[in-house]
Amino acid sequence: MPLSDTLRTGQRVLTSGMSRRYPRGIPVGTIVRLGRDAGGLTQEVEVAPAARLSRLRHVFVMSPIALPETP
Repeated sequence: MPLSDTLRTGQRVLTSGMSRRYPRGIPVGTIVRLGRDAGGLTQEVEVAPAARLSRLRHVFVMSPIALPETP
């Protein structure tokens, strides 16, 4: 997230509707931790899911890709 966005722990995260894949306002989760990325240019946000994951049949997981370090 950009540093210009004002975020706080406990804040609810909802879908924006901008992708047109999901309608606006669907609960995604709640912010549980905030920090800055290693470069200090963006915020890292940890979100506890709104859904009870033990009840889901299918999920889509996104994970950061570790890029190889250059010497």
